[in-house]
Amino acid sequence: MKDLTATLAFRDKFAYSTGSLGKEVAHGLISCYVFLYCIQVLELDIPFLGVLYLSHNLLGIITAPLLGILLDNLNCRFGKYKILTFLGLILNCATLMGFYYLPQLTPSNVELTITIVYLLWSLSFFMIDLPSWSILSAFNTSNTTRDAMATVPCITNHLGTQLLVICALPFMQHASTIFETISYPLGALVAFYIMLVSQSIFLFLLKNNAFHGAPRQPSPSLATPAKPTPAPSESAPAQATASSAQASSAQATAEPLKQEEEEEESSTELGANNYDYATPTFGAVSTEQSLVAALNSIAEGQLSEPPVYHAPAPAHVSLKERLYTMAQVLFKNDQLMVIFLSTVLLYTAFGLILGAYISFFIEHQLLLNPTLYLILLGAGLLQLFAMASFEALVRHTSRTFIFRLALYMSMAGFALMFWAEYSQGFTLPVLAASIFLTNLGVGLCKVALTSMTIDTVDYGEFKLSVRTDGLIFSLRAMAHNLGKTISFFFYGGALTIGYILGANDDAGMPGEISGAVLIVLILLVITLVLYLNFYKLNGAFYRNVLNNLQYLRQNQNVARPTLADLNANKFMLRYALDESTMLIKLNANSVEDILKAMVQKLSEVQAIASEHDFMSDLRARLALGPCGIAEGIALPHAKSSAVRRATVVVATLDHPIDLGALDNRDCDLIFLLASPDDGYTHMNLLGRLSLLLNESGFADKLRASGSPTELFERMVQCERHIMR
Repeated sequence: MKDLTATLAFRDKFAYSTGSLGKEVAHGLISCYVFLYCIQVLELDIPFLGVLYLSHNLLGIITAPLLGILLDNLNCRFGKYKILTFLGLILNCATLMGFYYLPQLTPSNVELTITIVYLLWSLSFFMIDLPSWSILSAFNTSNTTRDAMATVPCITNHLGTQLLVICALPFMQHASTIFETISYPLGALVAFYIMLVSQSIFLFLLKNNAFHGAPRQPSPSLATPAKPTPAPSESAPAQATASSAQASSAQATAEPLKQEEEEEESSTELGANNYDYATPTFGAVSTEQSLVAALNSIAEGQLSEPPVYHAPAPAHVSLKERLYTMAQVLFKNDQLMVIFLSTVLLYTAFGLILGAYISFFIEHQLLLNPTLYLILLGAGLLQLFAMASFEALVRHTSRTFIFRLALYMSMAGFALMFWAEYSQGFTLPVLAASIFLTNLGVGLCKVALTSMTIDTVDYGEFKLSVRTDGLIFSLRAMAHNLGKTISFFFYGGALTIGYILGANDDAGMPGEISGAVLIVLILLVITLVLYLNFYKLNGAFYRNVLNNLQYLRQNQNVARPTLADLNANKFMLRYALDESTMLIKLNANSVEDILKAMVQKLSEVQAIASEHDFMSDLRARLALGPCGIAEGIALPHAKSSAVRRATVVVATLDHPIDLGALDNRDCDLIFLLASPDDGYTHMNLLGRLSLLLNESGFADKLRASGSPTELFERMVQCERHIMR
């Protein structure tokens, strides 16, 4: 069976990286050439360029959510990401040809022509850019893969915009000489071919099926299914006791079923073809055979008629309903709001930092100093290094630690420049240290924000049963442009550009550095407080979200399950596991104490809607017979309408308790299974658990676990070992 957390194929990585790098390099080229052409050839005023830049950001703020809604509602055989990219590429190439032929035109109003062509190009870039970011959430559910891939667009954005501009700064003063040998149309033509080649590679080489998803509607598994065809009652007299022959028969069929399970391509789910039947009590069997026989008797049972599951009939979704769904995503995804506000705050801070540094360079007349550009180039490379190192750093520490470290580094680096300025201790080495430290922090912050945005897509689907990666990443783009716009207004971006070109030598400083430092520090502190107090998609909680999300995805498309449907449904126990529901050395004196503690864990992770209702169903099930199995293992379980999602609670006891096991041994390893009453999930859970418990030494490894994390990891590792 293919592991859903497997790493991506090289072809997918190459296609995605090439497409991302191509669009960013083309963006940087067009930005530079429009700037140079307007200044050196058309001799337009500096404020016009400032308004043009501001219009680009405002267009991004306005169109981002509209493009996000469009992306989430696209549905075609080529996949929603590719179709929007293709449409954007057509418009982008057309506008690049407009730039190419622009010098040949003699319009009466050159400013209007430049503005129209530039804004159409900006719109086309946003159409390509949004799918490039949104597709990150579709790679797979491996945090390692996602963190690694989140670095790609951050790195390409840095290469295509900042480093390109840094390399262009030294010859901006000599642009007129450059234009004697290099014509403006050549730049547009180069950008045209870069976009055409890179996006073609993206469109034709990216083959991963996950990228072809249509907008995800509410999962049928979250809806209320029609009642299944009644199966034999758990209290039926015929099932009140089970003979030794029945237990032996179950044991005889255990090995063929296990062998079938381990065949990767044709494996069947143990118990998947048993829908809703009685769980027998057990007669006397030998101690050696008791555990195997008992578990497999639970998982085998007698085949009953398949229940008829009626999924909600597909209905036309009106525009009003779609807008309502989008509003839910915006206002009910609390983690999205945390990331949105953090992105606005951080990109505002990043813009202020850049403006303050430029002002510092102007004040100290460093713009023509070659050493400055070596420092800037080194800082740019360090930021690349920080981005590329993010995944490895998170793997050895934690995302929370890295994000906090990044904020502290940004604060320290920027404050160092302020100290050097006002203590008269300014030197180029101090300036270099300040810029290097700040760039390291900014690089880590950008990747962390991207990775956390990916997580909010899954959280939104988990919480609201609808996947809106386009809208969520459009809010990221909106927040990004909003932060840049705020910093632009604060620091007078157009005036700063004028200083760079020497167009306004007599004007004063575009902003006080001390004010910028104070505001930046306040923004970074607010972001840190916001993150530490409200962001929760870390650790066990987020792993539980992903596990349950995979389970819901597996079952959402089964409208009328047949044997083939359920055999093809590779149910994995880890989807029902949660590190927060692992109990180590529980101190209990009775079965009631055990169940109360375990049911409370179900409530804490919101796996059940009501502790009272589930406990009633659980007690009703236990009234049919004790929960003890054999070899110190107990298996209380119940199907209940109060269960929101299948969940397993595992507990090791401080001292064993008599729970009525077949071999008369006291139990100290308890598995509580909570399943929705849908006719098949319960048996899937029991079947999968029976495979694990039949593994030699598995139960003892669980008993020896010293922490909930260790207990959780050992269960997951054992299942992966079985399914290899």
